[in-house]
Amino acid sequence: MTEFLQNLIGIGWLAVLIASVIKVTLILIVAPVMMMLLTWIERRAIAYMQDRRGSQSSRPLRAAPAYRRWC
Repeated sequence: MTEFLQNLIGIGWLAVLIASVIKVTLILIVAPVMMMLLTWIERRAIAYMQDRRGSQSSRPLRAAPAYRRWC
């Protein structure tokens, strides 16, 4: 990238400066976005693992309503 900018601009130190700014900017943009995506994926995976049938819907053949057991 630096060689391309040196050929384009002609000034060595300016090309290095521009290349460094571009690299730092990309790192500062890509790293937080990747962390957001990885956190979102992790939370979805944990939610999927914790998803289960509750006590109201897992009774065998819905034999008796839940409120009748307490009467």
